[in-house]
Order: sequence, then structure tokens, then C-alpha cells
Amino acid sequence: MNNNLPLNERRPLRPYTSYNLYFTLEKERLLQEKGEGYAANPPSAENIDTNQFSRPEQFRHLILPKDWYIVNAERKKLRDNKKKRPPPHGVLSFLELTKLVSEGWRNVDKETKRFCDGLAAQELKRYKMNVENFVSRHGEDAAKHVYRKRRKTNCGGKRRNH
Repeated sequence: MNNNLPLNERRPLRPYTSYNLYFTLEKERLLQEKGEGYAANPPSAENIDTNQFSRPEQFRHLILPKDWYIVNAERKKLRDNKKKRPPPHGVLSFLELTKLVSEGWRNVDKETKRFCDGLAAQELKRYKMNVENFVSRHGEDAAKHVYRKRRKTNCGGKRRNH
């Protein structure tokens, strides 16, 4: 793997799918309705997404960072600033959130589906260009994903909490 390269030189990360984008939007909508999410801790003015009018109607009011649709953008910033991950919101469990979002995705309206599909396609195109640039700089071998072997546990395959 190319983890010993600087962050801006690592193999590009795969972009979000339409469902991932919808999940992000719906999660923020649910959290912001309860006074949490980016509404409770908004990004700085220069980092707020100003393209809210291109979003579907039910998501236009959301406060989102300008790079909300880019994979690991937030984690890279946290890593670069050496800050810890923000505490979980505590409003919804992941199970509740997943059930709500997946139900919404099954019944999503055409405008939202079209928006998510279009943004996912745009990000996939950007990703493919980034991979081509990466391969031209570092070679074909550097672009291949290396799978790590899982460590064996001593507790019958179950993880133990220490």
C-alpha cells in the first residue's frame, strides 16, 4: 500500500455512490431537525456549501461544508489539524439512522435520485482522472490496492473488548 506517501500523493479514494450521498444528506437533515449536526457546529463561512439551490428541495436548508460529497474530506482535515474526531451526536443510534435512511432511499423521489446520481457520476469522473494522474506519477503497481491480512484472534474468531 502507499501509506508512506504524503497525504496529497496517496492513491485516490473511491468516490461515494448515490446511496452514500443520499445517506449523508438524510443524516444531516435528521440531525439538523434536532439541532445537531453541522447546524450545531457549523463550518466557517468560507467552508460552507453555497450550492444549496442545486440540491433537492428538502435538503436546500441544510448547512453543509463545501466538500461534503468528497470521500474522507473531513477526516483528512482532522488528521492534518491533528484534532480528535468530534464526539458522536447521540441523537440517533447508527441502527436507527440506517433504518430511516434505507427506508427513505427505497421511496426516494425522482429529483433526489437524479441529484445523487448526477453528483456520484461527476465524482466518479473526477476520481478516474485522479487515478490516471496518480498512475502516470507513481506507476501501475502503486495504484493497485493491497489487501491486508486479518489478524487471528485467540477467542474463537470473536473480538474481545479490553
